[in-house]
Amino acid sequence: MLGTKYSENTKLRALELRSEGKSWKEVSDIVGKEFKLDLDSENFRKLIGKFTKNSFRKNNVVYDNKRDEPSIEEVEEYWSAIIGLQRADSKLHTRQTKVSLTVEDSRPIGIAYSGDWHLGGIGTDHEKFLEDRNRIIETDGLYLIGMGDYKDNNLQTGHKGAVYQQVVPPGAQDMLVIDTARFLKSKALAFVRGNHDDWSTSTDGKDFMQEVCLEAEAVNLWHGGIVYITVGDCTYKIGVRHKFKYESGLNTTNSQRRMNEQLAGCDVVAVGDKHYVDMQKKIHMGRKTTWLRSGTHKIVDDFGQKIGGYEGEWGIPITVLYPDSKRVVAFDDFYDGVEYLKMVREQYIR
Repeated sequence: MLGTKYSENTKLRALELRSEGKSWKEVSDIVGKEFKLDLDSENFRKLIGKFTKNSFRKNNVVYDNKRDEPSIEEVEEYWSAIIGLQRADSKLHTRQTKVSLTVEDSRPIGIAYSGDWHLGGIGTDHEKFLEDRNRIIETDGLYLIGMGDYKDNNLQTGHKGAVYQQVVPPGAQDMLVIDTARFLKSKALAFVRGNHDDWSTSTDGKDFMQEVCLEAEAVNLWHGGIVYITVGDCTYKIGVRHKFKYESGLNTTNSQRRMNEQLAGCDVVAVGDKHYVDMQKKIHMGRKTTWLRSGTHKIVDDFGQKIGGYEGEWGIPITVLYPDSKRVVAFDDFYDGVEYLKMVREQYIR
């Protein structure tokens, strides 16, 4: 019967009636009348089952349209699709954890480590911030590595009540950070993200730091990594993160020491986050190394006051890197570092 030219239409009509909840007796009666066939309901059900790919029997239960288990070929196809999607997705992201770059200059250069701007916060010194970013642009041979927490970005998911400690909402803070990224484009080498920046990603999945780095044409160093900077004949290894584990209230450079160990030794290890400036120089992991912590532009902090009466400490450390001999001269005072850089660059001209 199902081998006739009506077999496909017969099957489809039968399955349609079954999906409406009709019994096989009712289905066979209706289909028999419509297609002028003499049908036995039990045989008709069995024939339809053979003709239907998804028919399935379990003991005395018969499923008319139970989906088949995926085949080995279909599972392999799924694996390939996942891998292909991952590869395509990776091409949409700029984040990386290592970068090598060359500054084409025969004179010493300076690296300013500036972060914890907290733009938009009530306690942020925005006037001082604008003064500092102008000084970075105006100083010949000075470059920037961003240390994270560029916007205050206190969302409802952040510190409870901190959302009220902002001059402008997070959306407007984005504009201030993007404006700064454009302004510092000629100086910005790389940016790491801070925990305040990452709150946006946790909330909506958007990589705000990718947008910042695209505007600045700088490296998106994700949560941190290594920057290899070559100037003249010398290459310097700089490890950078907004924050790192093993923090100690007594040994304020313990985090940098452990980070230096895990990175197999750096010339400079830089962190931020704690809102105070710190610096130490010593021989560690077989090389002279500088450990530093950048300060903040958020001087008055309700959270800091709450946990211990702390105020933020302004500060932008600078390391001066020499091109003709492996030498790092470090300053925890931004303006001292700027003046020293100007002096040594003038000496190289002579």
